[in-house]
Amino acid sequence: MVWNAVRKDFKDVAGAFQSFMCLVHGGEARGFCGVKKVGENDWEVSRFVIDEGYRGKGWGRKLLMATVLNALQQHPENSATVRAKTIVACEEAIGLYKAIGWKEYGREEGEVDISEIGRRQRA
Repeated sequence: MVWNAVRKDFKDVAGAFQSFMCLVHGGEARGFCGVKKVGENDWEVSRFVIDEGYRGKGWGRKLLMATVLNALQQHPENSATVRAKTIVACEEAIGLYKAIGWKEYGREEGEVDISEIGRRQRA
């Protein structure tokens, strides 16, 4: 799954994301995550994929948090809201977002809006 996503998503990552990180093991991509700015203080997780063999071991959480924090550090003077949309069938992703404290804000047309690392004020 990761390899198919890599071929599609790595074509033009430059400029598409404020932060994009890969989980690499044994010289191969095992996951990746991007965060893009979608408004003045609004950010969105995009292209978050973890290889099945690396799920449930904390790698997804580490990759997600590192990517989000890297993006937010680029604008430390502002508060920010980070959101993610995923399909309803993607229970593992929904569980991960909720485990790190994100809240579900709505469901429509087969998608779940899991939102907010929080409105965080950074000093």
